[in-house]
Amino acid sequence: MRHTTHAAPLALIFTLSACDLLSPPAAPPAAPISGARGDLLSTLAHHTYPRLYSDALTRAEELNERLASWEGAPSEEARAAWRALALAWQRAELAQVGPAGASGLRVGGRDLRDLIYAYPLHNPCRVDQELVANDFSEPGWAGRAVISARGLDALERLLFTDDDANACASAININRDGTWAALSPEDLAARRAGLARVLSADLAAQLTALRAAWAGDGESARALAVGDAPFSSAREALDQVYAALLYLDKVSRDLKLAIPLGVSPDCAAERCPELLEHAPSGLSRDALIANLEGFLLIFEGRASLEGEGGEGEALVGFDDVLAAEGAGELAADMSAKARAVIEALRPLNADLALTLRDDPDALLDAYEQLRALTTLLKSQLATVLNLSLPMEGAGDND
Repeated sequence: MRHTTHAAPLALIFTLSACDLLSPPAAPPAAPISGARGDLLSTLAHHTYPRLYSDALTRAEELNERLASWEGAPSEEARAAWRALALAWQRAELAQVGPAGASGLRVGGRDLRDLIYAYPLHNPCRVDQELVANDFSEPGWAGRAVISARGLDALERLLFTDDDANACASAININRDGTWAALSPEDLAARRAGLARVLSADLAAQLTALRAAWAGDGESARALAVGDAPFSSAREALDQVYAALLYLDKVSRDLKLAIPLGVSPDCAAERCPELLEHAPSGLSRDALIANLEGFLLIFEGRASLEGEGGEGEALVGFDDVLAAEGAGELAADMSAKARAVIEALRPLNADLALTLRDDPDALLDAYEQLRALTTLLKSQLATVLNLSLPMEGAGDND
């Protein structure tokens, strides 16, 4: 990650006493941050981020309740509860700051996001292998499991699979050794339910940790609000918030749309519908809409979705900072473009695989509108507010 640095003066004149020689020099003062920028950090730290994580935890607890009574095939109520949790998390994907962020890539990152949803690192075969191994009921199993066998993605595999087939190639051990074929339909159904309950409980545990970090005077909320450790300054804290917003470009646009549409070199065919997100549940369109809703909550400094009421309307967002610094037109343009992408997506089939088959141009239009938004996000917003692009986003302004 590239951090903003401040050049030291060419020469410093010190008057040293004996006591001074025993003490390390004081750290230079943090770069000043405007009132609106400080208010933005406070809004995100104490309102927007906590609400995103609290909403996701509430949905996870509801899913736990639905899964407690799973016998035989998963119920439509359980599937609906998973969908609600998945969409709540898709909004929070834009808030990968502090503990939710990737360690080594984000300041204070603890990889909690990947333990909740590791997309695009999904592996349905590994989930099926865990069903055969049948050791997921052992204490601490979730903490030892690979991320592709846990989280929302693995739960989707368990809840939205209607047959007794597995997702592994014939040469993989569960097929090669006949251990999958040896499972009766009743055994398979029971194991799917058992693993789903373990995974759901683990999701609730990870979300509880995130909510604690951001609730009230939680450590992450305090740190972000004032730019305290692990952030070196309020300026760096704001850069980290900005870096998290680039999910809209690197993931929503490049992975979720460009590859399935075939406009990315990572799709070798005309179209790649099999690479759509949330293929088993058919939630690909709504996941994108939720990403944009999360972006708007953060960009406009709100704690509730439009139409929900609540406290969010009087808070401070990037739009207010831009307006305070003479770029109100850019703020309005970015908000309008985000809403335009949502409106372009809403009429499409909820399962974008069907849109790719029947009306790919409509999805291409949504992609182009999203690209127009992310171009502003990476160029004008960063320039006007003098924000530092993270290493993975530098030099990519298409």
